[in-house]
Amino acid sequence: MRVPSYLPGPVTAFIEHVGFGKPMRHLARKRAAHASTIKRQIDRITRIEAGSPLVAAALQAADRDWGLWVANLPSEDEWNSTCQLILSRLSKRGALLAWSSGLDTAAVMNSQSGMEPTVLARCASHIAALLQMAGWIVPIDAKARVFCLKLSPAGRAYLITETAEIENQNTPQLKDARHGPQEYDPLETLWQRQNRQGQFKIDPELQKVGLWIRQDAIQTRAKSLKTVLGQGESANSSDAMAAARLASVIQDLGPGVMPEVVWAYCVTKEPIEELEARLGLPTRSAKALLREALIRAQLVYRRASETPSNATAQTGDAAILTLLKSRAAQRAGHAPTI
Repeated sequence: MRVPSYLPGPVTAFIEHVGFGKPMRHLARKRAAHASTIKRQIDRITRIEAGSPLVAAALQAADRDWGLWVANLPSEDEWNSTCQLILSRLSKRGALLAWSSGLDTAAVMNSQSGMEPTVLARCASHIAALLQMAGWIVPIDAKARVFCLKLSPAGRAYLITETAEIENQNTPQLKDARHGPQEYDPLETLWQRQNRQGQFKIDPELQKVGLWIRQDAIQTRAKSLKTVLGQGESANSSDAMAAARLASVIQDLGPGVMPEVVWAYCVTKEPIEELEARLGLPTRSAKALLREALIRAQLVYRRASETPSNATAQTGDAAILTLLKSRAAQRAGHAPTI
């Protein structure tokens, strides 16, 4: 009997070793791991079984017929949806998973003080046992008559990862009835999202700034952040202005990750989860950095739209270009060339 591959690795190793007698060395070779690693995983679940009546009851039922027990496990889609449901409900304040000996189901209860307990979700008891074996839920008091568990840090991390993957699967392409599938645009996707109060997660005015940055990058054919600051003079005054605005924005953001975040959202359209992993940023922190960066960039574009009072001899585009060059040079630490 093949153990489902969608189960967490340590749980799969435990079932294959304890239920079907496969040697640890065989399991280690199969996973390209050391036998001691497999042993630690199995020992950890054995210790969980010793202190958890929920896991002990599930494994006692499995001992009668491991093949039948594994065959009755849910499909991968059912497993993923159940995990998402149970863990998301447990992430709410005051939520606990409750189970009592002899019951076939466990329930997520809202146990906030001063409120009537309510059932938020239910699952089969052996599924709850697998969640504890995976380390995603931990017991509160193993000796209580009603066995209660809460979400663990590992379970919260798994929930965040799975939620991000689901969002990625739902937003890689934007459907358009007139033009067919469109490429993934993180700036557009972020702008379309709203909070619980119905407000946009990013101000529409800031989205305009992001689109201005994208337009300037396209107009100047900038390939990377390095090329933005190294672009030379252009015979086309509009191209020169776009290059000056873009360079002014990047220099105003300063060193660090903020220019990288703006470039990913507005120009390269790099998937944000990949950007956060590449830059070592906390999950979902990129959009906060983007918001701050666009506020700064908005000031740059506002200054660019104002002709300086000391440049009355120059008009229109030439005056703006001169001002941008001057300010960019001052931030770079050397005298401007006007």
